[in-house]
Amino acid sequence: MLVATSGGVAIDKYTEVKLTPKQIEKNRLILFSSLSGVSIIALTYQFMDYLRGGCGCVTIDLAKTLLFRKYEIYRLFDFEIPFALVGISIMTAVLIQVVLLGFLPLQMELTIIKEKSFKITKKYGEYWYYFVVFQLFLTVGALLYLLYLELFVINFICILCTISQIIIVINTLLIMTWDPFPKK
Repeated sequence: MLVATSGGVAIDKYTEVKLTPKQIEKNRLILFSSLSGVSIIALTYQFMDYLRGGCGCVTIDLAKTLLFRKYEIYRLFDFEIPFALVGISIMTAVLIQVVLLGFLPLQMELTIIKEKSFKITKKYGEYWYYFVVFQLFLTVGALLYLLYLELFVINFICILCTISQIIIVINTLLIMTWDPFPKK
């Protein structure tokens, strides 16, 4: 049984192994993880406030609250999904993927069924990295839409939304400037 601790040490029943990032610099990973954690906490607060009937933003103006509630949902097949929940999902997924991309060796074979295996190669790793960048661009698109709503429709700036928006921009820049597969 494998247990990972926050110190980066994996311990099983018999051995102790030091996990070190292979494709990502330690400082970049710490900054990205910390910022993502702050964003997930802010988004979780917004989602919990939405469930309690608020708008997810720190405002006491009832008119602004009702206006925010009108625009803060994404409609998908008659389901109303709050943007905060979408943000939590995407931010968590991107964080997990970046950590996996940073730690997993690029030449790896996973056995799925007895005789079937899947090889993770550098090429698949590059596709995975571009998929993460694509997800971050989706978050930037959502950021622009929500910023437009705040500035021009609602005429109110939410501090929690602004924190998440700044983190989205910084995280996108951190990942876009990261070269997980340097040419040797």
